[in-house]
Amino acid sequence: MVGYWRVSCAVALFKRVFKVNYNAA
Repeated sequence: MVGYWRVSCAVALFKRVFKVNYNAA
């Protein structure tokens, strides 16, 4: 389950960064 949690966290972080970049653009 630890691996799944890390993947989920990475996906959430990626989405947040992508959203910020999209808004900045």
